[in-house]
Amino acid sequence: MHLNQLVKINQEGIVASSVNFGHLQDSEANLRLCKGFIFNYNSHKPENSTIGILDRLCGTYQSRTLPNIHLIVQDYGKGKSHFAVTVANFFQKGFDTPEVQGIVTQVAVAAGTSNPVAQRIKNYKQNQKYRHLVICLSGDHPGDLREQFLASLLQVLEQEGVTETIAQQLCSEPLRYLNSLSPEERKTGDDYLAEIDCPEGDIKQLIQLLEEHCLQAEVLNRYL
Repeated sequence: MHLNQLVKINQEGIVASSVNFGHLQDSEANLRLCKGFIFNYNSHKPENSTIGILDRLCGTYQSRTLPNIHLIVQDYGKGKSHFAVTVANFFQKGFDTPEVQGIVTQVAVAAGTSNPVAQRIKNYKQNQKYRHLVICLSGDHPGDLREQFLASLLQVLEQEGVTETIAQQLCSEPLRYLNSLSPEERKTGDDYLAEIDCPEGDIKQLIQLLEEHCLQAEVLNRYL
């Protein structure tokens, strides 16, 4: 018997460096990352393997009694970001998409097609009625985390075609109010903002920040 009869090469698997959530916007790179993530599985300690973690994440959405906060700690360069991009695609996209099909295939390669965990992950996705709204935040981006969350949330809602949410009104309603101010009211407002040394600037700058979806709602509440 030859070695190639016992071992099958994972031809889609890749070891990617410098992966970040920006790859989600690059369809070709994103698909390559999904098809190429190399899962591992430890049946004795499933929580120490990427397949076990993905299975736990699926379980979180199926049971209200299971923990819904998961912390992954690993050394630099061990694939945490690649795994995060893979998980984001798994929950965001439909079962029949090439991204999810690539992920499910890699799970089966690592654990075995007949493995109950691999089958459970596949069934979860196959039977999922509604897609999840996935918001990706990265701690290495400059700026306030709450500001980043609001900007990311608004971007995802727009991409998914979701409208009339409270999050979208956090910016639209104040923006409508500021644009309705008369010249005299604007001057009064600008004088007040200058008096308290508002870090966001004058009303014109507040409007610009709101239009870019980059201003925290609580900042606005302080001044309006």
